[in-house]
Amino acid sequence: MARSALTGTRVRERRQRIGLKQADLARAVGVSPAYLNLIEHNRRRVGADLLASLAEALGVGEAALAEGADSALFEGLREAAAGAAGAEAGAAESAPETDRIEEFVGRFPGWAALLAERQARIGAL
Repeated sequence: MARSALTGTRVRERRQRIGLKQADLARAVGVSPAYLNLIEHNRRRVGADLLASLAEALGVGEAALAEGADSALFEGLREAAAGAAGAEAGAAESAPETDRIEEFVGRFPGWAALLAERQARIGAL
């Protein structure tokens, strides 16, 4: 299973959402809080065994942590970026940074979903 560079961000987001302290999660999966902190800030990669332990402790599937958002969300954001780039031809400095879509989704999942949903509505018009 491929693990993206933002697995740690998803671990942190899920941990915070369920109200679990970092030290408690670290204890549950058998790592130090300092090491978990490095993982959550994407400074250490997560091995397969640790990913399985984290997913179990957080009550999610491994794929949700490792792969992040589904492809439909990414595609919706790419369409929104393409539409914005076409509408603002000549404004290269304000063009959407399509190479950072996964980071955007990882850091702002609500905004990303809203933007993709709005793009789908625009496309349906």
